[in-house]
Amino acid sequence: MESKEKCEIHNLALQLMQVPVGYGLPLRDPVLQEARRMLFPHSKMYVRGGCIANSMGSYAEALVCAKCREAEAAWRKDNHRERSMEI
Repeated sequence: MESKEKCEIHNLALQLMQVPVGYGLPLRDPVLQEARRMLFPHSKMYVRGGCIANSMGSYAEALVCAKCREAEAAWRKDNHRERSMEI
């Protein structure tokens, strides 16, 4: 489903998608955080579900930009950061 909201980087309408929920304390990566903010703010490979496992279920809806997802995948490959559950 297409949203009225747009990605401020790619100027594309955000799509409502089901994404995995990640539980627990994610690893902090300041370089990734800055790249996400500047290059792919709406990749939403997962959403954070907090510390109580399965309190939100396995999947949740999130607004996603397809170009942000492509940009994050390319950035991770170029920067040797293959894990997806870090923030």
